[in-house]
Amino acid sequence: MAARKRKTPRRKGSGIYLYLVVLCMVNFIAHLAFFPFLPVRIPTHWGAGGVDGYGPRSAALILDLLPLGMLVVFRVIPLVDPNMSASRRFRAIYNGFITGITVFMATFSWITEATAFGLIREKTSLPLRLVILALGFAWLILGSCLPSIPYNRSFGIRTPWTLADPLVWKKTHRLGRKVLMVTGSLLIVCGMMTSVLGGASFWIMLVLLTVPALYLVYRSYRFASDQS
Repeated sequence: MAARKRKTPRRKGSGIYLYLVVLCMVNFIAHLAFFPFLPVRIPTHWGAGGVDGYGPRSAALILDLLPLGMLVVFRVIPLVDPNMSASRRFRAIYNGFITGITVFMATFSWITEATAFGLIREKTSLPLRLVILALGFAWLILGSCLPSIPYNRSFGIRTPWTLADPLVWKKTHRLGRKVLMVTGSLLIVCGMMTSVLGGASFWIMLVLLTVPALYLVYRSYRFASDQS
């Protein structure tokens, strides 16, 4: 009998990257179709009160390529850290995280065209609201997954103390679940109230992102101190 050819195992998770690359390319090609119709100067930055920054039309191409650029970075990270592929559960979490970020960035990239063509008013808090709400839901989802993230050096709550001790890593990520769930809920409330809070919503968002992060850094230090 002829020897059977051994099938080369397909790299797990590679399929999702191919789909996301296709999504990013189709998204960019669609942007190119609208590029000739954009005005000479386009909105490039939004604050709580609406557009607060403009740039040349060519800046739109850079914004449109951001989803693909971020996807490439996310794809390279697991290649330089073998520990990230150690757990099937973790691969699912990481792929889900990348998918969510890429889809959101591809969708959000159309804010420029929507504003330039008058579909969205320049004086609106909608872009900031979308960002805060997206962060809130991302923190809720990521927080629920934190305890399942195995020890690695590239993705998770990375402090000198979590990276130095897998047990400190585990304790910090268990605490991080509670912290991110609370923070995500508060971000969603903040995002729903941007029209009422006005410019304060941006600063509230910064506080909600900074203070919990600093708290987790401190707690990881305390966990490490208790170990010694």
